[in-house]
Amino acid sequence: MIESLLQFLAPVRCVYCSIPKTLLCTEHLPESSPTPEKIQGLTGYFSHELDQPLLAALGAFKDRSMTALAPILAGEIGPLITTDLWRQAELIAIPPSSTKAYRSRGFVPVKLVLRNSRNQLPVNQLKLVRKVRDQRTLSAQERMENLAGAYRATGVAGKRVLLFDDVLTTSATLQEMHRAVVSAGAKVTGFCVLARRFPESGDREKIKA
Repeated sequence: MIESLLQFLAPVRCVYCSIPKTLLCTEHLPESSPTPEKIQGLTGYFSHELDQPLLAALGAFKDRSMTALAPILAGEIGPLITTDLWRQAELIAIPPSSTKAYRSRGFVPVKLVLRNSRNQLPVNQLKLVRKVRDQRTLSAQERMENLAGAYRATGVAGKRVLLFDDVLTTSATLQEMHRAVVSAGAKVTGFCVLARRFPESGDREKIKA
């Protein structure tokens, strides 16, 4: 009775195809399988290539604060948690969130996904030490320059650290995370990301960083 009333007042629809009663239809997400990748000498895995359904889910989660999608997205990183890189780590490092982004959302997307997952490692969010430009309007080279020296890691010295993020596009964020963590005296075991985006030339990021 209560569920029917809620559906009437605020119907739940798939964020991609708008079919009612589900936030994301299961057929839109292929089976999650860790795919290895090496970037700038750093080894890692991603669960999915970023397609339109997953882009819609991440957009709704991050830009429209649909936090009910967190458990669904968390389920998609489950296989990553069983990888050798994850098992070797003592700590998970995630990128910082700007004050503006946090005030807008009221939560840190990557941290919320991990909280809803089977991850048992402590999570360390890196700190933003200077103002950076919005990454969505920048080229790959501009992103690298924009983030260079922008992160600081604390409490990681002597630890084996895994870098984690939701989307990997140009690797600028991962490379700056790697620099900050190593500079703080930690050893990076590798990286894991939910989705790997392979943009066409001139393509721009459509999700808030």
